[in-house]
Amino acid sequence: ILTAVNESKLLNTIKSRCMKISFNPIEEKEIYLKVKELTGGEPEKNLISKSGGSIARAVKMQEDKDIYIQTDKILENMLRQDLIDIFNSSEVLYKEKEKIEEILEYITICLYSSKELKKMNCIKYT
Repeated sequence: ILTAVNESKLLNTIKSRCMKISFNPIEEKEIYLKVKELTGGEPEKNLISKSGGSIARAVKMQEDKDIYIQTDKILENMLRQDLIDIFNSSEVLYKEKEKIEEILEYITICLYSSKELKKMNCIKYT
């Protein structure tokens, strides 16, 4: 049995020998309760909704919530097309280089899930 959160990180030679079984995401209510239990604090509801149905990702996002809140500010500035604020708020991307993959994955989730951000025409979706 081989489990992976991100199929694209697996080698094609491995994927060709596996049978893919997809699971439904865990409900936000359950994630919220579990994150609250594991972190001992009140989870950010915005982060729970963008965890992709993963408790582990939601816990990790909650632990680094300042990074993700700052990332949300970058996206809000992009929506307003305020280049100076985008530049000033993007400092988090430089400071947290070791977590850049998680931050970029979060940005992707935000872009696909937000109706306002889709209006920016920065991504194509079908």
